[in-house]
Amino acid sequence: MEQPARINSPCLAEYGGRLPELMLELWREVGFAGFGEGLLWVCDPHYWQPIVDDWLADVDLPQQYSAVPGEFGGH
Repeated sequence: MEQPARINSPCLAEYGGRLPELMLELWREVGFAGFGEGLLWVCDPHYWQPIVDDWLADVDLPQQYSAVPGEFGGH
């Protein structure tokens, strides 16, 4: 695991109720960090939000959207 960045309480509170408790627990346990020599990262969403906002500026998404498929392949 790469050197983790600790997650502060305001960040956890901001995403509480918006993310599954399992994700918040992962953040508490490992922080924002890389694994497998950088193959997988648990990233700070604040860092990427401006990039995501620019990328999706002209995309008409529904209010709730999942970029990760569920157990049956649906979103």
